[in-house]
Amino acid sequence: MKKIIAVLFAVVLMLVPFAVTAGAAGALSADEQRIVDFLSDEYKIGKTDYKLPDEYINQAKNYFLTIDVNKTQADTIIAELQKAVDELKATVLPTDDFNIKVLPQAVKEDILKAGKDACAVVGLDLSYNSATSKVEITKAAATPGAAPTVVFNDEPVIKTTGASVNVSAIILTVSALIALVAVSVVVSKKIKLF
Repeated sequence: MKKIIAVLFAVVLMLVPFAVTAGAAGALSADEQRIVDFLSDEYKIGKTDYKLPDEYINQAKNYFLTIDVNKTQADTIIAELQKAVDELKATVLPTDDFNIKVLPQAVKEDILKAGKDACAVVGLDLSYNSATSKVEITKAAATPGAAPTVVFNDEPVIKTTGASVNVSAIILTVSALIALVAVSVVVSKKIKLF
């Protein structure tokens, strides 16, 4: 009976860190969800039904899980994004397909400004590299001189498989689990569970 209790105790000790991590992750607040819903909507721009790719929306969700967005911030972000959508709808004729390359430069600049203003509400910086046509959203570094943290980029999500998988994370996880089992065995012996 003591051995069964010891094994159960070891299992509980192993599961506690995972339960705490899962509980800490939480969920999006109602205001954060409103922003995600806005980003998830499909918009009719000219003849084109336009929707952001799911991986972009997932990057936004993941970032919102790390911060708290209040109602005023959410309202401001949505208003800035709505300005961009409204300008696109007003610029593209209902009989034309949406093509950002043929938009007037002033419209492109307005859309970029709306995006920058929306990001600034939560302390982020949006940049666009016209040479590479890449968008990146960063958060300023906590320490002066350090590189900013990339929160979003529009590069394709590539799933790494096979020999190029980084095994250091796997080794670290397995090592942590082994250490956790060793600690649970030592604690079980000290309290004389077996």
